[in-house]
Amino acid sequence: MFTYISKDIKGGYGNFHKFAQPVLNALLSLGIPAEYSGRNDLIIEGKKFCGNAQCRYKDKVLHHGTLMYQASTSELAKALNVSNIKLKSKGVNSVKSRVTNISDYMAEQMNIEEFRMYVYNHIYKSTPNAREYELTEHQWEQVTEISKKYEDTAWIYGRNPDYNTCNEIKLPGGLVETYLDVHEGIIRQACIMGDFFSEGNLKEIENALIGTFYNENEIVNVLSNYSIGDYLYNISEKELIRALI
Repeated sequence: MFTYISKDIKGGYGNFHKFAQPVLNALLSLGIPAEYSGRNDLIIEGKKFCGNAQCRYKDKVLHHGTLMYQASTSELAKALNVSNIKLKSKGVNSVKSRVTNISDYMAEQMNIEEFRMYVYNHIYKSTPNAREYELTEHQWEQVTEISKKYEDTAWIYGRNPDYNTCNEIKLPGGLVETYLDVHEGIIRQACIMGDFFSEGNLKEIENALIGTFYNENEIVNVLSNYSIGDYLYNISEKELIRALI
């Protein structure tokens, strides 16, 4: 796994090429025919080995990616429950058929640690003014404390509301899933999820929908008060309405 933290909001947020390119260069230097594809994937011969995601917080961007070096694709297929709508959009039948391992394309084999250090050193040497930074013991204690939140089952599953209306739609900006609890035509609970990228707090839109009549005109009136692109990157108001109705 690799992570960048950058203060370059304008040049960084939504710019996946910028952060993936140094990793891609390291792989190309090994003779691996890797390339960028779609919104945020790196592929070899049409198969994915690296996905990337971003988070914006205040004046910083965190970019994160995972490289699949030598994993069991059979076990991976068992572990991942990927939406059929995503697989259909890519024209494939299973997780196993659309992923690959980097190690399969290595001219000279490395173990995982050797590969990790090769990528690290290649990026380090090719980045001007790069320097190593080591976390202090106190900082590691803080990391451990923060990580406890993400081990909490209540946090992981806590956002899933009771609902009686659900929908999912595949858009250029990502997969959007909507869950609405509607009683007597009134939205009582709302949840918007998916693999899209978001700058704003979606809870603001979800809360605004509560108490609204479940019809297109009413929902349009609510959404018109928000700049939807700030909440769902590269997704328009009309597309969000399609996902809700």
